[in-house]
Amino acid sequence: MKHGRALSLALGAAMGIAALSIEAEASTCAANAVAIGGVAATACGGSFSGNDSGAKEGVSGQLGAGLFAGFGIDPSGWTVVGKSEAAGGAVAATNGAAKGEWSVDFGDRTVSTFAISLKAGNAFSVFLFSDVAPASRFSGTFDTLLAGLTGFGDVAAPSATTAEKQLKQAESDKKAASDKRRQAAYEKAEAEKDLAYFEKKKAEAEKREKAAKAKGDKWDEKKAREDKSKADKQAKSAKKAAKDAEARGKKHAADEKRADERAEKARNDHEYARNQEKQRKQKAKGAELSHLTVGVFDVGALADSASTAVPLPAAAPLLATGIGFLGLGAWRRRRARP
Repeated sequence: MKHGRALSLALGAAMGIAALSIEAEASTCAANAVAIGGVAATACGGSFSGNDSGAKEGVSGQLGAGLFAGFGIDPSGWTVVGKSEAAGGAVAATNGAAKGEWSVDFGDRTVSTFAISLKAGNAFSVFLFSDVAPASRFSGTFDTLLAGLTGFGDVAAPSATTAEKQLKQAESDKKAASDKRRQAAYEKAEAEKDLAYFEKKKAEAEKREKAAKAKGDKWDEKKAREDKSKADKQAKSAKKAAKDAEARGKKHAADEKRADERAEKARNDHEYARNQEKQRKQKAKGAELSHLTVGVFDVGALADSASTAVPLPAAAPLLATGIGFLGLGAWRRRRARP
């Protein structure tokens, strides 16, 4: 039994060499979302929201943050070979489909380690093929649903009902502000009419005052002076009313603009929320592929395969030797028994 436990530990340690790094990658994607001849990718990461080509948040940014670090990948060696968007390029894929095929032609270059990024909706996932059989051309399949790219996105949005309420409130606020702006404009126009009228009355009173003074008519001169003073006060009041109405008009115009901006945002949120709810009611499916990106790692940026940790196939002779020693020890002890 003791030897059986030792053998199990040896097998577990050997088998764990390849499994540890894969399990360390906590993600919503599945490695078999991208495959070569039915063989799944070595590992995957994602999904990540945003564009895969961003220097900070894209593939390069995720690699720089330590994605696939357990496989000896140096992110500084990442080089994009091409995207499936480019017609007639090195990379081809079934763009616009949730499932499809892909291929890449490295030309006269033979590679064994490369990465593939699937971009769909507003997110992407990255897949690593490490130490595969060296070749200059590869082809396989992809599935955006298995890649964690459902098309629902990561942006939090209000429900359609909430968004509709916000839209109605914003449109109501806009209408109220618009009505107040128009009322202020009307009041300003009326105040300006009053100002013009009282300015005219003031000028007439001033003319009468001068005429009465020239005639020596003290009573008429006094009456004209009183009328002029009254018209002057009324003109000043009308001028102030026009100025106040103009200020109110500007304030209500600003309120109307802000309400219009809120209404526009609420309108977009409402449309987005309706689409989201519509998608959730549909059968779960992957988002349509926007493009597929393939990149390689410069030879100098990868540890030499001959000097890296021994992969599982190469470790098999060592494991067999260990098992042989265990068997030889058991045989000798059986021979030594009386």
